[in-house]
Amino acid sequence: FLGTLPETADEMLGNGKPVVVSCRTGARSAVGASLLKAAGAEKVINLQGGYRDWRAEGLPVSQE
Repeated sequence: FLGTLPETADEMLGNGKPVVVSCRTGARSAVGASLLKAAGAEKVINLQGGYRDWRAEGLPVSQE
């Protein structure tokens, strides 16, 4: 997904809604957020610490 992000960014950014980018630790999502911002996205949020920290904090997770 990260490798194709520059080519597919327009598909995610056209609706004006915020985009939250996440990965296991937050490192790859930081790169992804930078790519999206470079593509013109204004509302990009990197989940710092990633899924690992989210789970460690006991925050909710959906299995859908």
